[in-house]
Order: sequence, then C-alpha cells, then structure tokens
Amino acid sequence: MRRAPAEGLLLVTVLLWSFNFTALRFGVTHGFEPLAYAPVRWGLAGIALAALARWQKHSLRVGRRDLAILAAVSVVGIFVNQISFVYALRLVSASTVALVFGTLPIFISLISQLSGLERLRPQHWVATGISFCGVGLVALGAPGGLSAGAGGSVSGPPSPPSLSPATRATARCSLASSMS
Repeated sequence: MRRAPAEGLLLVTVLLWSFNFTALRFGVTHGFEPLAYAPVRWGLAGIALAALARWQKHSLRVGRRDLAILAAVSVVGIFVNQISFVYALRLVSASTVALVFGTLPIFISLISQLSGLERLRPQHWVATGISFCGVGLVALGAPGGLSAGAGGSVSGPPSPPSLSPATRATARCSLASSMS
C-alpha cells in the first residue's frame, strides 16, 4: 500500500482543524447545546478512527495496565478541553477562539521549560515574544478589542508535561498494535 505524503496529511489536518472552529460555532449558535455537542463530535471521531484503523489493519486493543492512564487522559481531554472549547465558541467568535488556540504551542513550550523537560534557546524566547505581540495586535484590531471572554478556550489540549505517562502508554499501545 502506498503511503500518503506528509505534506498532504498536514494539509488535510490544517483544513479539518480550521473548519472545526466555524462548524462548531455554527452548531452551538443554531440549536445544539454545548454539553450535547461534544459527545456527538467525539462519537463520530471514534467511528472514523476505528474505520481507519480497521482499513489500515491495525488493532485498537489497549493493555490492562494502560486503562487507568487512558481514562484519566480521556477525562481531561474530553471534559476539560472540549467542554471549555465548545462553551468558548458559544460565547465569542470562532476567530477569537482559533487565535487563542493558536497560542497553545507557545504555552506548551513554556510549560515544558518550567517543568524542566526542555531548555528553550534564545531564538525561541524572541519568537515567543513576537507571537504574543502578534496575538495582541490581532486582538486589538478585532471588534471589542482585548477582552477575557475567550478565557475558557485556553484549556486546550493538555500539555506534554502532563501527558508524558499517557504518551508512553499510547506509544506502547501503538507499538503493540503494529506488531500484532
């Protein structure tokens, strides 16, 4: 089977991710309640993942010792992240939430620095400052200027420092499924 080029997969990811903000904003402002919307999205995503895994002849089997970690990560990833995300989209524009989510890699790198997992180079600190200035300029130019209305959306994907055990468990599960 021929593999898709990485650039193509990245393009699809960016397109789906960018569509996500607009589609969710439409959903929560046109009849869906935020708490009812997240399970529908994740159910569809789970079905798509299972179909893709089956098509690629992979297993979704999870080892017994990884279940607790998987459950904890799921609670944080679904409850905190997605509920905050959907409520933020109900309260502010999709572009504001997308802008806040765009800062998550910056915050994750800063958390990695503070937790000692990574040592950031001077160029990274300069890039971080420029990024925050850019976010501030975009926010100032938006209707309503700077406000704390999108604060709930900052609880994006959990950071690598908090997921290191989960990442190892996922890697073990992936390795086990690729070997079976």
